[in-house]
Amino acid sequence: MTAIAVLKMPRRMGDKLIKVRSIENMLTNYAFILSYWFSDIVSFTQFDLDIRAFEDAEITVKTRLAGSVGERDAALAIVMKDLQEILYMVQGAANADHTNAVSIIQSAGFGVKNIYLRKKMQTEVFNTEVTGIVLLTADGSRSHEWQMSKDQIEVISLPSTNNAQTYVKDLTPGDVWYFRTRKLNTKKMIYNWSPWKKLFIGSGGRVAKGKSLAGISGSIAAK
Repeated sequence: MTAIAVLKMPRRMGDKLIKVRSIENMLTNYAFILSYWFSDIVSFTQFDLDIRAFEDAEITVKTRLAGSVGERDAALAIVMKDLQEILYMVQGAANADHTNAVSIIQSAGFGVKNIYLRKKMQTEVFNTEVTGIVLLTADGSRSHEWQMSKDQIEVISLPSTNNAQTYVKDLTPGDVWYFRTRKLNTKKMIYNWSPWKKLFIGSGGRVAKGKSLAGISGSIAAK
């Protein structure tokens, strides 16, 4: 079972504001998430300013001032973007601690959706129990190629494997990386790359059963 953070927003505008303020208050009192906050997402201070702008815009709507609804909707869109970035960060923290994932998500003010994974291996990326090492997995069981990127433009190729998983080491906690894979091409078949998978680098996640992290070959130095 995997715990997925979801943003359950009510339909009424006033209730949306209450929900946003509730999330902000829970984050304010959640020391772990505040310490986990990534530098590349909206700052907590800016998040509060954006909420205030939304709040003021909603008050102005009630005066029936021309154009106020559009300004309110624009302010809400900014807040929703902030919340999406924060949700990704919370999900990263949850992925790094599967045992406490539900508590981590709920304590940050978000809802939880439980996904029951099939036994078949999926194309995913996980933090491991060792800081700076991540586990990549792919569909199927045959040989695979692997790539990683900071921006999905400049690509680093990793060593290919004869199975559907590999490790990548030497990653800096707090960084954001994207990873993808494809089955190794043959003379008869050319395979497409999987969609990029985004990961906030942390620690405390999974290690493949029966696998040791010693002597792994994948590294950001690989070309």
